[in-house]
Amino acid sequence: MADSKQQFPYSKNKQPSTNLYGPFEAKEEPKAPSALSARLTRLLNENRILREIRRIPLVLVGFLALAVLGVSLLFFARPRQTHESDDLGQGVLSVSGLRGHLVTRWNGKAQYQLHLEPLDYPDNPGFALVAGNPHQPYSINIRLLDSSGFSLCDKQILFPFDPARAVAPVELPPATHRRKPAEAAAELAALQSAQQAQLQNAQAQEQQRERGQDIFQNQYGDDGKVVGLNAQGTLPCSVDAYRHFYYWDFTSNFPTRDEQQAMLDSKAAAAAAQKLAQQQAARHHGAVRLPMPGFYVAGDETVTSYDPSRRLLIAGPGKGFFITTGSGQAIAASWAAKNELVHYRCDQHALCTLTSAGGLTAIRAKLNE
Repeated sequence: MADSKQQFPYSKNKQPSTNLYGPFEAKEEPKAPSALSARLTRLLNENRILREIRRIPLVLVGFLALAVLGVSLLFFARPRQTHESDDLGQGVLSVSGLRGHLVTRWNGKAQYQLHLEPLDYPDNPGFALVAGNPHQPYSINIRLLDSSGFSLCDKQILFPFDPARAVAPVELPPATHRRKPAEAAAELAALQSAQQAQLQNAQAQEQQRERGQDIFQNQYGDDGKVVGLNAQGTLPCSVDAYRHFYYWDFTSNFPTRDEQQAMLDSKAAAAAAQKLAQQQAARHHGAVRLPMPGFYVAGDETVTSYDPSRRLLIAGPGKGFFITTGSGQAIAASWAAKNELVHYRCDQHALCTLTSAGGLTAIRAKLNE
């Protein structure tokens, strides 16, 4: 009987073929890259790495720039700290030749210190004249503004003013008829009384104007003239408004530069006229003889005209007086312009003393006989 066991065509020690689907075909092994290809690949990889490395500093620089910009914006845009003292710098009003310097701080409320002075050296004389002797009330108004120019709060500061300085001397108006001395004295007394009432009213108004207000204090130079003004006080500003102070400006009714110059010219002209009169009086002082006691003629006349070329003052119907002093010429001209009533007394030498109504002014003259 034939052996029914199937004989396998491999021995016990021989591995079966793995090619179950046909004859075995050998596969090609991948070729190793050439030296040139490997070098190119390495260079490309190195170049990419270098680009990445070089990009890192640029990124860092960009981040650093953004950080600096952010810090700067936060620093400059931050609200002002209330505990700081802030110098807001200068403010200028060129039309009046003024310059101010303002410093503020928060100490439970907004406080300020303000210094005011002439803008330039040529502005010194006008500033000293007006600030040292104001003839009307002056003030300035300061404004505190934020960075957009919006007004946060404002403050008025007054210049010192004495109404008595603005009062002009009382003078009788031109006479329409011949006044007697008693009439002239009564009229002058009435005018002086009215002026005194006006002065008291002006002083009461000034006290009301100054009530509760900050007032400048004069700062004097070595020559005794005003060189600056100083004021300090509180500002009507909330703490939130204070934190946003950025700059300031001011306005004023202080005279303009042209108005100051006109004041200086007027004062200079008056001073020159007074000096000339004093010089002329000094030159003629030795030639003037004092009136002798015992006048032999006296009376009252209304001045009608004055001839400066002859120094002849005409008073009443044909009565004339030669003015013997230089200072008396200006007074005689003033009397003639106002048709002043004068009282005259002459001695035996025809030397006279002429006195205006009320005895406010007197001059020496010689009677035209």
